[in-house]
Amino acid sequence: HKAFFEKLQVYINDIGERDVFDLCKILIQNSELIEDGSPIGFLGAKHKSEDIIGELMIRISESDYRQLIAALKADDKNIKNFRLFEGVISRLRHYKGNKEIEERAQLFLAACHDMAQKIIDEDIDLYADQYYATYNLWALYHFIDSDQEMIQAYIKSVLSANGAFRFIYDILDAWQGGYCINEKYLKTMISESRLDAILQTAEPKTEDESFVLRVYQAYKNSSGDDKKGITLSEPKRLHL
Repeated sequence: HKAFFEKLQVYINDIGERDVFDLCKILIQNSELIEDGSPIGFLGAKHKSEDIIGELMIRISESDYRQLIAALKADDKNIKNFRLFEGVISRLRHYKGNKEIEERAQLFLAACHDMAQKIIDEDIDLYADQYYATYNLWALYHFIDSDQEMIQAYIKSVLSANGAFRFIYDILDAWQGGYCINEKYLKTMISESRLDAILQTAEPKTEDESFVLRVYQAYKNSSGDDKKGITLSEPKRLHL
C-alpha cells in the first residue's frame, strides 16, 4: 500500500476538483483497510496516506471542505480515525503563512476537539473494536489539550481486561528489533498498580497479545533506571 500512495502522490495534481473531494472521502472511509506493511516504529502506508489526504484537503473547494468536516464530525464511526485526523491536521499546519490552509487546519482541529469531548463525556471506549486504531488514545489526549487529569479519569472509567493489551501497545517504545515500555507514557495515562490490577484478569488470546504482555513483564521485572524490554532479531509487526 505504501507504493500505491507514493505513486498516487506523483499524479495528485492531475486529479480533477470533484474527483479530489470524492477520493478524499473514500480514503478516510476506508483507512482501516490500509495495510501498513511496516513494523511498529517504522513509517509505512498509513503515514503516507496522511500526506495524501492532507494534500487533497488543500485542493478541494471551501464549501466542500466545510461539508466534509461537518460529515466527519457527525459520524461516530470516524472516532476510529482519530490518529489519522491528527496526522492530517499536522500536515495542514506545515503550511504556515497560508491563511486559508491555516483556517482549514483550525476548523478540522475544532471538530476533533468536539469529538474528543464527546468521547470523554460519554465514556466511549477507544479500545472497543468499532473504535480501535493504534495510538488513537494519544490523539484523544492531544485533542483535549493534553489534560492529564482528564485522560486519567477517562482511562480509569473505560479501560478493562478487554482493552489492556491494546493499551500496552499504545505505551510501547520501539527501535530496530527492540521493544520496551515508555515509563513516561505509562505514567501519563495510568498508575502501574491500576494497570497491574486490570492485567490480573486479562488473558492473552493471540501471540501478539502475549508478546506485549511479555514486554510489560520485562519492564516490571527491571529496577531503577535500568528499564528493560525485549530485543528480537528483526522488527515485529503487531496486530492487536
